[in-house]
Amino acid sequence: MVNEKVIVALDFTTKQQVEDLVIKLGTDLKYVKVGMQLFYSLGSEIIEYLLEKDLKIFLDLKVHDIPNTAQNACLNLAKLGVHLINVHSLGGFKMMNDVITMQNELIGINRPKVIAVTHLTSTSDQDLNQTLGVKGSIEDHVLKLAKLSQSAGLDGVVASALEAKVIRKSLGENFLIVTPGVRLNTANTHDQTRVATPRDAINFGASHIVVGREVTKAPSPSAAFNKILDSIS
Repeated sequence: MVNEKVIVALDFTTKQQVEDLVIKLGTDLKYVKVGMQLFYSLGSEIIEYLLEKDLKIFLDLKVHDIPNTAQNACLNLAKLGVHLINVHSLGGFKMMNDVITMQNELIGINRPKVIAVTHLTSTSDQDLNQTLGVKGSIEDHVLKLAKLSQSAGLDGVVASALEAKVIRKSLGENFLIVTPGVRLNTANTHDQTRVATPRDAINFGASHIVVGREVTKAPSPSAAFNKILDSIS
């Protein structure tokens, strides 16, 4: 279903803001992202509301801690009934492997998909090389982290569309690639540097694209959302 390829980021603070958008998008909306801003404000209350609306949920909290803490945190998130959660790949092989092992053992086939953040779409090559002191290109480092995530048993990664093509080629068709930094007009990058259009992101190999301000800040969220759907149909 094309609608499930588009995850709308609910970057809000209040339940009323969420309810208003859900009403405006209606039955076209199938998949949403709850990030730190919303979850830290409303907690499991907003998850329960969205599940009641039969929406799939990507709970984007980017868990990054020692293996024992990370695996128990992710287990508690999984018990909320969400469909997708994420960790930071920089937490390393053991952290990621411990998370997925516990999910498989204690939840099994009903567990959420678990993916790993590679590099945020706000990170540039200059940030990687000069600020973080990591040699090489973003693409090379993202691919390395994606391979590490797959070897640890995770279901996929979060990566920009600009790396999706090489990840898809290297790691196969069944590996999830969730792509933020999607813009109908790539001149409007906001605070992200590695962006692409919805059509390009899907063509490059993204399984899902995440859109936020393109829809939520649009004069007509419904029209903007349907324009994105049309562009990838």
